[in-house]
Amino acid sequence: MAEGIAEQDFWRQTPAETQRRLSAIRLRRNEAYERAAWHGWHTAAYVLEGLFTGKLPELEPILARVGGRPEREQSDDELLEAGRRLVRAFAHLPEGGE
Repeated sequence: MAEGIAEQDFWRQTPAETQRRLSAIRLRRNEAYERAAWHGWHTAAYVLEGLFTGKLPELEPILARVGGRPEREQSDDELLEAGRRLVRAFAHLPEGGE
């Protein structure tokens, strides 16, 4: 998928809007690269582990570690504290989140 700013959009934007859009494109590309590197590294690690041990690791613990399946449910107090941390983390942003 090609990324960029369409010409008609580019000429209607302010420099600040253009900068934000280009930053978002850069962030998406960096995230895609990091995901690809993560997958490549883990694929190689699992292949090597399988070659040396003759078996692959169990999938369930791996999925639990990466958020696929939680090991346990969070309590109401834990959920409330997580929400408070989010509010504190984003408190510096102006109205509208930008």
